[in-house]
Amino acid sequence: MLSYRFVSCGRPAFDLRLLQNVLASAIPMLGISEIAKSGTTSDPAEVLTMLRINAIPNSASAKKYYSVADYMIEGQEQTAHWHGKGAALLGLEGTVAKEDFERLCDNLHPKSGLQLTAKHLENRRVGYDLTFSVSKSISILYALGQDDRLPNEFRGAVADTMAEIEREMSTRVRRKGADFDRKTGNLIWADFTHHTSRPINGTPDPQLHVHAVVFNATWDSEEKQWKAGQFGGIKADAPYFQAMFRTRLANRLQALGYEIRKTKDDFEVTGVPERTIKEFSRRTTLIEKTADLLGIKKPETKAKLGATTREPKKEGQTWDSLVKGWEDRITLRERHAIHETVAHKETLPELANAAALDWAMRHSFERSSVVPERDLVTTALKHGLGSVTPEGIYKELGSRKDLIRREVDGRTMVTTRGVLNEERKILEFAQKGRGRWKPLGKAEDRGVVTPVVLPHNAASSPFEQAVSTGSTLTPTSPAAHSQPMEGAGKIKELPADPDLVTNLSNGQEKGRPDESKRPSNPQKLDTAYGSTCNESDIVTLTLAEQPKKVDLTPSQLAAVRHAWYSRDPLILIRGAAGTGKTHMTKALLKGVDVPWVILAPSAEASRGVLRREGFENAETLAKFLLDEETQQKARNGLIVLDEASLAGAHDMARLIQVADSIHARVLLLGDRRQHKSVARGDVLTLLEDRAGLPVAEVSEIRRQGGEYREAVKLASQGRVSDAFEKLDRLGWVKQGGDIAGDYVSAIRDGKSVLVVSPTHAEGDQVTAVIRARLKQEGRLKGEEKTFDGLSPVHLTEAERSESANLEGRVAVFVRSAGTHKAGDRVGVDAGNRDELAQRAKSIAVYDRSSLALAIGDSVRITANGKDLSGNHRLNNGSTYTVDGFTDAGNIRLNNSWVISKDFGHLAPGYVVTSHASQGRTVDRVLIAQSAQSFRASGKEQFYVSISRGRERATVYTSDKASLYEAIQRDDQRMLASELVRAPRKGIKDKLKKRVAFLRELGSRVMDGVRSRGMEKRRDLTHELG
Repeated sequence: MLSYRFVSCGRPAFDLRLLQNVLASAIPMLGISEIAKSGTTSDPAEVLTMLRINAIPNSASAKKYYSVADYMIEGQEQTAHWHGKGAALLGLEGTVAKEDFERLCDNLHPKSGLQLTAKHLENRRVGYDLTFSVSKSISILYALGQDDRLPNEFRGAVADTMAEIEREMSTRVRRKGADFDRKTGNLIWADFTHHTSRPINGTPDPQLHVHAVVFNATWDSEEKQWKAGQFGGIKADAPYFQAMFRTRLANRLQALGYEIRKTKDDFEVTGVPERTIKEFSRRTTLIEKTADLLGIKKPETKAKLGATTREPKKEGQTWDSLVKGWEDRITLRERHAIHETVAHKETLPELANAAALDWAMRHSFERSSVVPERDLVTTALKHGLGSVTPEGIYKELGSRKDLIRREVDGRTMVTTRGVLNEERKILEFAQKGRGRWKPLGKAEDRGVVTPVVLPHNAASSPFEQAVSTGSTLTPTSPAAHSQPMEGAGKIKELPADPDLVTNLSNGQEKGRPDESKRPSNPQKLDTAYGSTCNESDIVTLTLAEQPKKVDLTPSQLAAVRHAWYSRDPLILIRGAAGTGKTHMTKALLKGVDVPWVILAPSAEASRGVLRREGFENAETLAKFLLDEETQQKARNGLIVLDEASLAGAHDMARLIQVADSIHARVLLLGDRRQHKSVARGDVLTLLEDRAGLPVAEVSEIRRQGGEYREAVKLASQGRVSDAFEKLDRLGWVKQGGDIAGDYVSAIRDGKSVLVVSPTHAEGDQVTAVIRARLKQEGRLKGEEKTFDGLSPVHLTEAERSESANLEGRVAVFVRSAGTHKAGDRVGVDAGNRDELAQRAKSIAVYDRSSLALAIGDSVRITANGKDLSGNHRLNNGSTYTVDGFTDAGNIRLNNSWVISKDFGHLAPGYVVTSHASQGRTVDRVLIAQSAQSFRASGKEQFYVSISRGRERATVYTSDKASLYEAIQRDDQRMLASELVRAPRKGIKDKLKKRVAFLRELGSRVMDGVRSRGMEKRRDLTHELG
């Protein structure tokens, strides 16, 4: 019986020790002869990146590098050499002697034999292995093309990259209260060059690579001693150093006369036959097939499989015998092509540093307002591979006037003036008309109850103590209005000036600012609070034109009143998950005296959730921004945006522009602690922290009850550790467990249930076992039918403009362009890829996939569309149950709608990511969050996930302690406005050094005082004698 049970042993979900036994039987089953002929990708970079950094945990592991036993080929042993300024300081140069190497492994000075670093811990980390690899075509050209120049060029690229890494080396400074890292700029490292991969069936394939063994020691010239190094920053910047290495290697090869072609994550030499590359990529193919067998998708986990699938070396092999065996595996035509590829051209490609940087900026700033400068350089190097140089990219960076740089926590961060101006436009709209608009509420409703407000930065809501309660609240006079307090963004309520609630009889256009009524002194405010109440109290609101009573919590009512009495162009209401924001919004809009529209960023949130809740004309933000007719419905009125945290800064700036043009105000509903947009920006944080706007908070959680509600409330306050512990005490955090069984049990109990997982990879695994259990229970009926599907690739516009990223995929037009209409699908091939790349703004890109469905399956819509009749809209994110199949093979849903078998935009509906779950509510939520998803875990993810249920939230993990740590990560997005307020580059370092100097100076002074005091006491003692 198949079940999704995590191993409750505190190790990752895929236990690599356990895999040793699994692979022993899996490798023969995969078939090596089949592997060589398969169509599996041959790009080694997909599994073995060109630079991988691994810690060397102990001395015994480090000493194995010198023996090179795993790779030794008779007649081809390579001599290791010392490198680095640190090695020179120790008197190490030239060939690596075994005694010197092993002494360093034991943290001993290679010459004196004394302890090297000042501190020596028993479990100290010996150092790091930086493994540099080349693409398969280069290894083939060296081994079979006999181009002996290649190893030297390879080692030269390694040495250049290691020199750059050496410049970044630092050590910790903790003397006398100091707390910072000091650059040392020196390393001790040795290179070990190998020419083959690990063997398959006793025989290796050609694979040129270098192990750069870096010792955990660096010379601190200020403290005059050897100390342990700080490698965290180097590991974090591994993609940057990899891009540097790859660029240098590509340029060196082109200087030799080779032509290169970019692949997905690497490059190959043009001319080496593709079949030859596949033939000698058996190990890569084996790892890929093993990963598929085990359901592993993450590149870093695949890399770990490399250590698990190793075979022992077959003794007695010579280099010549290996070459002879390799030649026998290829055809004469392939041999000829390899020798023809060994070129001696002298022309080099024209450099395109400016174009590469332009592309990198378009790509990077589509989804981030601020990026590390090194990430931008990495992207430019990868994009311009073969036509750029590191020096050229940095020179181009320095010449750009539209880039803004600041140093933040030791890293150079960059943004653009365009991104900054976008944020400033949003802030300008929010601030320019503050206090100058007429209240939104109807005159007869504005006196219902004395309202209360919340400081925008308050940790808890004072609304809970400030609203009068009763069975029915009737209008009282006078009414109120709100204004901000100086510098704090707070609101205080006061009796309204009759002039501030005037009707529109004076002919003023409804909704427009009344300049003549702007308060002369908005900072002078009084308070008019009502009696206190508990969070559980419910307030019943009776609207003048609505006989039906509306039950609201105190903070809901205060938020309603905050919106009604606001005189600002932009109004903010913050609502935690499950506080009834939609219910509150209904009451709010019933009392609004202007036309309004309500929007949400996603189709399911707008046309799905909001329309089901009674907002019949709710629309997506995207349609509103494109459809002038929809925009006119809000003229001189109000635009309400729900789930505002999911709106990016670019769309928000466009919304602001539309609102300004139609004289409308904007009301944003959202929660900055939930997920943010995929596009750049964090609009709610920008407005709350930078605009100084008052924020009403809906704080009482209504979705859950008891201790479950308390856990969600803790998470909504950012206290995910406390929320986790509370759920754990309830027994709802399980190390192990049968998630499929619990899913079926919930259905059996008549409960709505949803599984949430941080990653699609883990979600796919859970889906498989849930479907298997449903089949076993007889809930999936009949024969499965397989349908062609489309899986979104989520490329940026810059990536879509690259034809190489499109070929072999499907382009779907999201808007009309040229001869294509919205909804048209086009298979991309070599003939049309360039044309489609020019339509990057108008297309979405998909990979082809397949989907097996049976009667009873849950199916989720993954893109907006219509059913087969064209009468019913299918919203992205909506979930349905398969009721059957028509004679034509189309899919019939449980609501009698029929989806075309060619629709494509379908996925299993059992599991969604936390991002997709935001806004959904079910009875029970099951959260699959094993070790393979920890890198996608965080505060926002955990908060959103656990708050989806009404009755229960159960977390299934492989390691509770590690999950507890993983959910501490915060999706903190730096804004361009925040970056420009950061100290300029160098100031922070100078301040840190100054503080450290003053501390050390103070310590010396105190030492002197104490020393003089002791001398005086000794003198006095002597005198008294």
